[in-house]
Amino acid sequence: MRPLPALLVSGALAASVVSVPATAQADATGVRLAAEFDQLARDRVVKLKVNASSASGVTAVRARMRHQTPEGEPYATVEFTRTGGTANEGVWEAEFRPDIDKHPGINRVEVLITTADGQTATHWHGFVDCYTTSIADLTATPGVIDIENSAVTLRGRVLVQKHREAPPAPAPGATVQGPASAKTTTGADGSFALNYSGAASAAARVPLQGQLCAATANAPLTVNQQSTEITAKMSPASPVAPYTDMVVQGKVVRHGSTGPAPVAGIEVDVNAPSAVVDRSP
Repeated sequence: MRPLPALLVSGALAASVVSVPATAQADATGVRLAAEFDQLARDRVVKLKVNASSASGVTAVRARMRHQTPEGEPYATVEFTRTGGTANEGVWEAEFRPDIDKHPGINRVEVLITTADGQTATHWHGFVDCYTTSIADLTATPGVIDIENSAVTLRGRVLVQKHREAPPAPAPGATVQGPASAKTTTGADGSFALNYSGAASAAARVPLQGQLCAATANAPLTVNQQSTEITAKMSPASPVAPYTDMVVQGKVVRHGSTGPAPVAGIEVDVNAPSAVVDRSP
Protein backbone atom coordinates (compact mmCIF):
# COMPACT_ATOMS: atom_id res chain seq x y z
CA MET A 1 0.00 0.00 0.00
CA ARG A 2 1.23 3.47 -0.76
CA PRO A 3 1.97 5.61 2.28
CA LEU A 4 -0.31 8.44 3.28
CA PRO A 5 0.36 11.76 1.58
CA ALA A 6 2.86 14.02 3.30
CA LEU A 7 -0.01 16.08 4.67
CA LEU A 8 -3.72 15.39 4.94
CA VAL A 9 -5.71 18.61 5.10
CA SER A 10 -7.77 18.33 8.27
CA GLY A 11 -8.00 21.77 9.89
CA ALA A 12 -10.88 24.22 9.71
CA LEU A 13 -8.85 26.06 7.09
CA ALA A 14 -5.66 24.38 5.97
CA ALA A 15 -3.30 24.41 3.02
CA SER A 16 -0.34 22.19 2.21
CA VAL A 17 2.46 21.96 -0.31
CA VAL A 18 4.44 18.78 -0.92
CA SER A 19 6.93 17.53 -3.47
CA VAL A 20 7.12 13.80 -4.02
CA PRO A 21 8.92 11.60 -6.55
CA ALA A 22 7.10 10.86 -9.79
CA THR A 23 6.44 7.26 -10.74
CA ALA A 24 7.11 7.73 -14.47
CA GLN A 25 9.97 9.19 -16.51
CA ALA A 26 8.15 12.27 -17.77
CA ASP A 27 10.24 15.45 -17.94
CA ALA A 28 7.94 17.24 -15.48
CA THR A 29 10.22 18.58 -12.73
CA GLY A 30 9.88 20.74 -9.64
CA VAL A 31 6.34 19.48 -9.12
CA ARG A 32 4.54 20.93 -6.10
CA LEU A 33 1.03 19.94 -5.07
CA ALA A 34 -1.23 21.96 -2.78
CA ALA A 35 -4.73 21.35 -1.42
CA GLU A 36 -6.82 23.95 0.39
CA PHE A 37 -9.99 22.83 2.13
CA ASP A 38 -12.13 24.96 4.45
CA GLN A 39 -14.10 22.37 6.38
CA LEU A 40 -16.37 25.00 7.94
CA ALA A 41 -17.41 26.57 4.62
CA ARG A 42 -20.92 25.86 3.38
CA ASP A 43 -19.75 24.92 -0.11
CA ARG A 44 -16.95 22.58 1.15
CA VAL A 45 -14.83 22.90 -2.00
CA VAL A 46 -11.32 21.48 -2.25
CA LYS A 47 -8.98 23.78 -4.19
CA LEU A 48 -6.12 21.92 -5.88
CA LYS A 49 -2.99 23.55 -7.26
CA VAL A 50 -0.03 22.15 -9.22
CA ASN A 51 3.24 23.91 -10.00
CA ALA A 52 5.38 22.14 -12.59
CA SER A 53 8.16 22.66 -15.10
CA SER A 54 8.72 20.67 -18.29
CA ALA A 55 11.25 20.99 -21.09
CA SER A 56 8.84 19.50 -23.63
CA GLY A 57 5.78 21.21 -22.15
CA VAL A 58 2.88 20.05 -20.01
CA THR A 59 -0.08 19.06 -22.16
CA ALA A 60 -2.59 18.02 -19.48
CA VAL A 61 -3.04 17.80 -15.73
CA ARG A 62 -5.84 15.79 -14.16
CA ALA A 63 -6.59 14.15 -10.82
CA ARG A 64 -8.33 10.90 -9.96
CA MET A 65 -10.08 10.73 -6.59
CA ARG A 66 -9.96 7.53 -4.55
CA HIS A 67 -11.59 6.83 -1.20
CA GLN A 68 -9.52 5.60 1.78
CA THR A 69 -6.86 3.62 -0.11
CA PRO A 70 -4.80 4.29 -3.26
CA GLU A 71 -5.89 0.89 -4.58
CA GLY A 72 -9.59 1.81 -4.62
CA GLU A 73 -11.40 2.49 -7.88
CA PRO A 74 -11.44 6.19 -8.81
CA TYR A 75 -14.82 7.71 -8.04
CA ALA A 76 -14.18 11.02 -9.85
CA THR A 77 -11.77 12.62 -12.33
CA VAL A 78 -10.95 16.34 -12.25
CA GLU A 79 -9.34 18.27 -15.09
CA PHE A 80 -6.96 21.14 -14.27
CA THR A 81 -6.75 24.50 -16.08
CA ARG A 82 -3.52 26.42 -16.48
CA THR A 83 -3.93 29.68 -14.57
CA GLY A 84 -0.42 31.07 -14.82
CA GLY A 85 2.89 30.76 -16.62
CA THR A 86 3.49 28.62 -19.69
CA ALA A 87 3.34 24.95 -20.59
CA ASN A 88 7.06 24.78 -19.81
CA GLU A 89 6.75 26.38 -16.39
CA GLY A 90 3.30 27.06 -15.09
CA VAL A 91 0.53 26.74 -12.54
CA TRP A 92 -2.54 24.52 -12.98
CA GLU A 93 -5.60 24.70 -10.75
CA ALA A 94 -8.86 22.83 -10.23
CA GLU A 95 -11.77 22.72 -7.78
CA PHE A 96 -13.59 19.67 -6.51
CA ARG A 97 -16.68 19.37 -4.35
CA PRO A 98 -16.47 16.11 -2.34
CA ASP A 99 -19.53 14.18 -1.19
CA ILE A 100 -19.17 13.62 2.54
CA ASP A 101 -22.14 11.26 2.57
CA LYS A 102 -20.53 8.90 0.03
CA HIS A 103 -16.82 9.39 0.75
CA PRO A 104 -16.23 10.59 4.32
CA GLY A 105 -12.79 10.66 5.87
CA ILE A 106 -9.54 10.13 3.97
CA ASN A 107 -9.59 10.86 0.24
CA ARG A 108 -6.56 10.18 -1.96
CA VAL A 109 -5.73 12.46 -4.87
CA GLU A 110 -3.74 10.88 -7.71
CA VAL A 111 -2.40 13.72 -9.86
CA LEU A 112 -1.37 12.80 -13.42
CA ILE A 113 0.86 15.24 -15.33
CA THR A 114 1.18 14.48 -19.05
CA THR A 115 3.97 16.10 -21.05
CA ALA A 116 4.62 16.55 -24.78
CA ASP A 117 7.23 13.79 -24.74
CA GLY A 118 4.36 11.31 -24.38
CA GLN A 119 5.05 10.45 -20.75
CA THR A 120 2.89 10.84 -17.64
CA ALA A 121 4.18 11.56 -14.13
CA THR A 122 2.10 10.49 -11.15
CA HIS A 123 2.09 12.29 -7.80
CA TRP A 124 -0.08 11.73 -4.73
CA HIS A 125 -1.80 14.05 -2.31
CA GLY A 126 -4.91 13.92 -0.16
CA PHE A 127 -7.49 15.58 2.05
CA VAL A 128 -9.79 14.57 4.89
CA ASP A 129 -13.50 15.24 4.40
CA CYS A 130 -15.05 15.43 7.87
CA TYR A 131 -17.04 17.78 10.05
CA THR A 132 -15.35 19.74 12.82
CA THR A 133 -15.70 17.83 16.08
CA SER A 134 -15.14 18.95 19.67
CA ILE A 135 -15.34 17.57 23.21
CA ALA A 136 -17.21 19.86 25.58
CA ASP A 137 -17.72 20.00 29.36
CA LEU A 138 -15.04 17.40 30.09
CA THR A 139 -14.64 16.63 33.81
CA ALA A 140 -12.70 14.06 35.82
CA THR A 141 -14.10 12.60 39.03
CA PRO A 142 -12.37 12.59 41.42
CA GLY A 143 -10.07 15.46 40.55
CA VAL A 144 -7.26 14.15 42.76
CA ILE A 145 -5.85 10.60 42.59
CA ASP A 146 -2.93 8.59 43.90
CA ILE A 147 -1.62 5.05 43.41
CA GLU A 148 -4.01 3.68 46.05
CA ASN A 149 -7.05 5.51 44.69
CA SER A 150 -6.65 5.76 40.91
CA ALA A 151 -10.18 5.08 39.64
CA VAL A 152 -11.43 7.97 37.47
CA THR A 153 -14.64 8.70 35.60
CA LEU A 154 -14.40 11.06 32.63
CA ARG A 155 -17.62 12.72 31.53
CA GLY A 156 -18.26 15.04 28.62
CA ARG A 157 -20.12 15.63 25.38
CA VAL A 158 -19.08 15.22 21.76
CA LEU A 159 -20.30 17.98 19.46
CA VAL A 160 -20.13 18.38 15.70
CA GLN A 161 -20.28 21.58 13.64
CA LYS A 162 -21.09 21.32 9.93
CA HIS A 163 -20.40 24.96 8.93
CA ARG A 164 -19.56 28.29 10.57
CA GLU A 165 -23.13 29.54 10.66
CA ALA A 166 -24.41 26.38 12.35
CA PRO A 167 -24.06 25.91 16.12
CA PRO A 168 -22.32 22.75 17.38
CA ALA A 169 -24.81 19.89 17.75
CA PRO A 170 -24.65 16.59 19.67
CA ALA A 171 -22.88 13.70 17.94
CA PRO A 172 -24.68 10.48 18.92
CA GLY A 173 -23.03 7.10 18.43
CA ALA A 174 -19.48 8.49 18.36
CA THR A 175 -16.59 6.40 19.64
CA VAL A 176 -14.64 8.02 22.48
CA GLN A 177 -11.33 6.71 23.80
CA GLY A 178 -9.65 7.40 27.12
CA PRO A 179 -6.57 6.36 29.09
CA ALA A 180 -5.86 2.72 29.96
CA SER A 181 -7.67 1.51 26.80
CA ALA A 182 -11.01 2.86 28.05
CA LYS A 183 -13.56 3.13 25.28
CA THR A 184 -17.24 4.01 24.99
CA THR A 185 -19.94 5.39 22.67
CA THR A 186 -21.86 8.64 23.02
CA GLY A 187 -25.58 8.71 23.76
CA ALA A 188 -28.33 10.51 21.88
CA ASP A 189 -27.31 13.85 23.41
CA GLY A 190 -23.61 13.31 22.63
CA SER A 191 -22.75 12.60 26.27
CA PHE A 192 -20.35 9.88 27.43
CA ALA A 193 -18.74 8.45 30.55
CA LEU A 194 -15.36 6.68 30.60
CA ASN A 195 -14.29 4.62 33.61
CA TYR A 196 -10.66 3.58 34.07
CA SER A 197 -7.91 3.29 36.67
CA GLY A 198 -4.15 3.23 36.91
CA ALA A 199 -3.49 6.16 34.55
CA ALA A 200 -2.17 9.61 35.49
CA SER A 201 -4.18 11.30 32.72
CA ALA A 202 -7.65 12.71 32.14
CA ALA A 203 -7.61 12.91 28.34
CA ALA A 204 -10.49 11.98 26.05
CA ARG A 205 -10.08 11.42 22.32
CA VAL A 206 -12.51 11.09 19.45
CA PRO A 207 -10.68 9.30 16.60
CA LEU A 208 -11.41 10.13 12.97
CA GLN A 209 -14.56 8.16 12.20
CA GLY A 210 -17.14 8.46 9.46
CA GLN A 211 -18.07 12.12 9.07
CA LEU A 212 -16.47 13.14 12.38
CA CYS A 213 -13.02 14.71 12.50
CA ALA A 214 -10.66 13.70 15.29
CA ALA A 215 -10.77 15.70 18.53
CA THR A 216 -9.04 15.63 21.91
CA ALA A 217 -9.60 17.31 25.27
CA ASN A 218 -8.05 17.17 28.75
CA ALA A 219 -9.76 17.58 32.10
CA PRO A 220 -7.94 18.94 35.18
CA LEU A 221 -6.46 16.12 37.25
CA THR A 222 -4.04 16.24 40.17
CA VAL A 223 -1.83 13.20 40.82
CA ASN A 224 -0.41 12.90 44.31
CA GLN A 225 2.83 10.93 44.07
CA GLN A 226 4.21 8.76 46.86
CA SER A 227 7.91 8.58 47.58
CA THR A 228 9.70 5.33 46.82
CA GLU A 229 12.70 3.56 48.29
CA ILE A 230 15.07 1.15 46.56
CA THR A 231 17.31 -1.35 48.33
CA ALA A 232 19.80 -3.53 46.45
CA LYS A 233 22.76 -5.83 46.94
CA MET A 234 25.24 -7.28 44.51
CA SER A 235 26.65 -10.79 44.58
CA PRO A 236 29.12 -12.32 44.75
CA ALA A 237 30.63 -9.89 47.20
CA SER A 238 33.69 -7.87 46.20
CA PRO A 239 36.48 -8.27 45.46
CA VAL A 240 36.02 -10.54 42.43
CA ALA A 241 38.16 -11.61 39.48
CA PRO A 242 37.85 -9.67 36.21
CA TYR A 243 34.93 -10.69 33.97
CA THR A 244 33.00 -12.27 36.81
CA ASP A 245 29.24 -12.28 36.20
CA MET A 246 27.50 -10.21 38.88
CA VAL A 247 23.88 -10.36 40.06
CA VAL A 248 22.05 -7.35 41.47
CA GLN A 249 18.96 -8.06 43.55
CA GLY A 250 16.78 -5.52 45.25
CA LYS A 251 13.34 -4.30 46.18
CA VAL A 252 11.26 -1.22 45.49
CA VAL A 253 8.73 -0.03 48.07
CA ARG A 254 6.52 3.02 48.29
CA HIS A 255 5.59 4.97 51.36
CA GLY A 256 1.84 4.37 51.33
CA SER A 257 -0.86 5.54 53.69
CA THR A 258 -0.45 2.43 55.86
CA GLY A 259 3.33 2.19 55.65
CA PRO A 260 5.85 0.67 53.19
CA ALA A 261 4.23 -1.31 50.37
CA PRO A 262 5.85 -3.23 47.48
CA VAL A 263 5.73 -1.71 44.01
CA ALA A 264 5.16 -4.08 41.09
CA GLY A 265 5.47 -3.66 37.35
CA ILE A 266 7.94 -0.78 37.20
CA GLU A 267 11.21 -0.60 35.29
CA VAL A 268 14.44 -0.33 37.27
CA ASP A 269 17.77 0.72 35.75
CA VAL A 270 21.06 -0.56 37.21
CA ASN A 271 24.04 1.66 36.46
CA ALA A 272 27.65 0.59 36.99
CA PRO A 273 30.76 2.76 36.68
CA SER A 274 32.16 2.65 33.17
CA ALA A 275 35.56 1.65 34.56
CA VAL A 276 34.24 -1.75 35.66
CA VAL A 277 31.96 -2.55 32.70
CA ASP A 278 33.14 -4.41 29.62
CA ARG A 279 31.33 -2.89 26.63
CA SER A 280 33.18 -4.84 23.94
CA PRO A 281 31.00 -6.74 21.42
